[in-house]
Amino acid sequence: ARFHRFYNACRIKGEEDRVLTARLKLADTTRAVIRNCLEILGVTAPEKM
Repeated sequence: ARFHRFYNACRIKGEEDRVLTARLKLADTTRAVIRNCLEILGVTAPEKM
């Protein structure tokens, strides 16, 4: 829920390079954590939504 709030509140595209890089890293890390948790639970998720 917190990442969802962050994603809705903070733009990623159009930001200065250092902010863009940090936000992209956060988004990618969140994706990896969710993917790993689902894998541990034996649940598959779509690559894209």
